[in-house]
Amino acid sequence: MRIEKTNNSDCSIAQVTINKGQTEMKLYDKTEVVERTLSTEEFVNRYSTLNTISQEAITDYFFKIKDSINTATSKLLNLDNDKVTSDALSSKFETLNAIKKIKFSDAADQLVGIPENFKGKYVDYVSVLHYISSEAVESADKTLNTLKMAVSSFINEYSEDRVFTIYGKSVFEKSKANTEARTKKISNFFPVAKSTVKAEIKDVLKSFTDVDVIFKEVKKIDEVINEDVVKQLVKLGNECSELVDALIEHNSKSGIMTKNESAKKELVEAIYVSAKEVEFIGYLYSNVVFFYTAVKKLSETLISISDSQA
Repeated sequence: MRIEKTNNSDCSIAQVTINKGQTEMKLYDKTEVVERTLSTEEFVNRYSTLNTISQEAITDYFFKIKDSINTATSKLLNLDNDKVTSDALSSKFETLNAIKKIKFSDAADQLVGIPENFKGKYVDYVSVLHYISSEAVESADKTLNTLKMAVSSFINEYSEDRVFTIYGKSVFEKSKANTEARTKKISNFFPVAKSTVKAEIKDVLKSFTDVDVIFKEVKKIDEVINEDVVKQLVKLGNECSELVDALIEHNSKSGIMTKNESAKKELVEAIYVSAKEVEFIGYLYSNVVFFYTAVKKLSETLISISDSQA
């Protein structure tokens, strides 16, 4: 990294150059505290303190945001939820019939496949997944539609000579807080990364009474977050990504984002928060699909135990 001083009628501006392979990215401000290429989160925090910023830096940020949205939407489309759900639910009645023939104590020590690093009871986890899915899908739909309006209105209506307020500011503030809280609730069931993929049945079930509850909750979750819902969210995510492209082009022509003020800081934050919510939906959906797979494995194990005692 090298720092060069340039003179300005109002202040001395530090030109901070960060090597990025064969390219360089420059940040401009009164301070000199930039030591490397920033992550999107670091950039948002840094941008909130700057008065001016380079085209290279803001463009780099927008492209990273686009990449995170596109990666999350691709992940969503690649999860084969419908088949996994049908596989999990198809053995419901056979499983419920099987556990009538055996005692819980006879199955308690049997190993069964679990979601990697899972720790807790399935009946508690499936309840959390259902509750969060119900909230998160509606929230993501609202956040992404609000972002579309926020970016569009900024491109079309923002002017340096009048006060401008970002559309839906409160929506993004709520989204940020809720995404963090929902992530924490799910992560509580994955406390330590030990690559654990099996557990004893007594570790994931309180009793056989849990089994029917689990199947009912899986059915409810599938009604909330499924292939059709995911396709709609992916569509919204792609539309937001395209609007970020439009913002990149708008900024390249006008340099509007290089001179900072509150509305632009709020827009940068809103785009970041929206991208994190798309990522969370991908994280949530993955956990749902992996849990369905685990339910299928549990069913197979319980049926096998019942058959062996017949």
